[in-house]
Order: sequence, then structure tokens, then C-alpha cells
Amino acid sequence: MSLKWIAGVFLSTYAVVLPGCAVGPVLKHEIELNQRTVQLEGWLLIKGEWNVFPNSDFENYNPYNQLEKEKCVSLVDVAGLSNRKVLEYDRKKVIVKGAPIAYESLPTGTSVSDRLLSKKYFKGEMVENSCLRTFVFAVSGIQVE
Repeated sequence: MSLKWIAGVFLSTYAVVLPGCAVGPVLKHEIELNQRTVQLEGWLLIKGEWNVFPNSDFENYNPYNQLEKEKCVSLVDVAGLSNRKVLEYDRKKVIVKGAPIAYESLPTGTSVSDRLLSKKYFKGEMVENSCLRTFVFAVSGIQVE
């Protein structure tokens, strides 16, 4: 365990009072994602893959110590959105419309390394699923909240 990780856990759990300012705990928000989900709300982060987070605390996020509803959601583009347009929404609170896709239902790549590492693809693009959810979300539209 690193000191940065320990500090992150402490700061995300307890209020810290410093001279001249008060900081409360990071509020826990949830993103419900199941087979019937048609809309997500959260903070968009574009860092290789598109993800929607339940709060704006990207730096301290760790999917391995989150409850399922507190995890981010990995997005895949079905609408043909331009990266330039989507970059305008980076780190902003957004509403994402679309549909869930079971991550395991995506096809595995054809190379030896793809099969060995179980890399999944959607329309020729690798889907990392760094959020570790059962479903990824196929985006049909994004707007700033």
C-alpha cells in the first residue's frame, strides 16, 4: 500500500479540517446499470477510453474497492460521435443516452494476444472496461447536464 493510496482512502472517508478551510467527505453517488438502463448521469472522463464516473474525484478512484453501483461505466460509441465533440464534455457532468451491452458478449479479438488476454472489441475498437462492470454502455448521445 502506498502512502498516496492510504491518504486517498482517509480523505475520501473522513472530513479534514485545515487552518482556514473545511473539507467534507467526497459524497458517494451511484450509477445504476442493468439490462433496462437507457440513461446514465455522471462525470465524463476521456482517458483512452470514455468513462462516466459517479463523482468528479477521478484521481482517487479505484474500481477494485468500489461497490458495483459506485463504479464508473465504460462507454462505447454507436452514434459515430466525433472525438472533437466529445472532448468538449471531458470532466463535465453529463447525461448519456444509450443501451447496455454485456461485456462478455462482445467478441474477443483474433490475434493470439487478444485471445490470451481476452481482449473484447466493439466495431473494431478495443473495449478496455477499466470500470470492471458486467455491462458497458453503448452511447447514442451525450449532453452536458
